[in-house]
Amino acid sequence: MVAIPSTVDHYAVLQVSPTADEATIKSAYRRLARLKHPDKNTDTPDATAEFQQLTTAYTVLTNKKTRRKFDLRYTSIRRTKSVDSLVDPPPSQNNIGNKSSPHAASARRSPSQPDKIHVQEKEIEEVDPELRRMEAKKRKLQRAHSDATREVDMKQSAIDSLEADHEQQIDRENAAGDISALSEKDKAERTRRETRRRVDRMVVDMELRRCKVSLRNIAWELHTVDKDIQKKRY
Repeated sequence: MVAIPSTVDHYAVLQVSPTADEATIKSAYRRLARLKHPDKNTDTPDATAEFQQLTTAYTVLTNKKTRRKFDLRYTSIRRTKSVDSLVDPPPSQNNIGNKSSPHAASARRSPSQPDKIHVQEKEIEEVDPELRRMEAKKRKLQRAHSDATREVDMKQSAIDSLEADHEQQIDRENAAGDISALSEKDKAERTRRETRRRVDRMVVDMELRRCKVSLRNIAWELHTVDKDIQKKRY
């Protein structure tokens, strides 16, 4: 079964280009942090999660090592999004509502083939209780798939944040000089900190694997239900 990658794009979170320099990233973070801080968005349920995602993106992209890892992992996702952006946009609302438009007049005179198919599908659902149950199950699975995808992204962001923190700690220790010159107390604290980091990473890795398995199972079940619905209709 195909692995399902995380879709968090830290550049998109910070609203900057993948070629942005550190100064641009810091400026974007300060601007967005003021706008998205949970204290200023008390009516937004996801305000804390969004702010955490913003902070993680900043932490990852301002560290050269973690940014390089991120760039290698997410090149394909950014390429896919670029291709998606080339798809033709939907018709303008002005054109749809323009009574003088020949196309609009034609649409009023006779429904298009997709419209006819949609009407037929609705009529079938109304007289077929089993199909209604299948459609209800599909909607439930779609919501579960969306929730599971969001959970995978959150776990991956947590791992990115742990890696960035670790790289920053290494940089601070290297800047401090010879580690062997540390006192026994400092050495013990360093050991405890490293042990805690490894445990935290192990826990998040396990949670991420669990979430990905759940997401794959939901995706497969959703695919199966969708095929059953198509067979039932046609």
